[in-house]
Amino acid sequence: METPLAPLLPSLADVPLNALDGTRLLGLTGTPAALVRAGLPFDAFERLAAFLGVGDYDLAEALDLAPRTLARRRGGAFTPAESDRLLRLARLSELALVVFEDDEAAARWLRTTKRRLGGESPLKHADTAPGASEVEDVLYAIEFGFPS
Repeated sequence: METPLAPLLPSLADVPLNALDGTRLLGLTGTPAALVRAGLPFDAFERLAAFLGVGDYDLAEALDLAPRTLARRRGGAFTPAESDRLLRLARLSELALVVFEDDEAAARWLRTTKRRLGGESPLKHADTAPGASEVEDVLYAIEFGFPS
């Protein structure tokens, strides 16, 4: 089944893994730092939720956003701190998409608990920078054939 993100995979395959930054998945142009400082638009959140196959409130929970905060952001932009967390998950999603070469498999992997991540899903475990780094390490291990 072809999804709206299927055309994204060939363009991501040409990007070095360490250059994946989440902007392509979110449909954004510009440097990640400038985008985060300006605040990501709400449609970036919606694109990530659609890719992951989760509801708005599930993604908001993963981003540590209260439902009322999410409601206030609708139609506007996120704060720089919120944007940073959103872009972090988008970057990991792009990496998973390249590793699994299938958007549904990548999204399922991100939602499913992993023993190596303390029984948390990568989506939940990436709620901090160190946690996101651990998720990235697992994805690199899968990509390069190391035990994960």
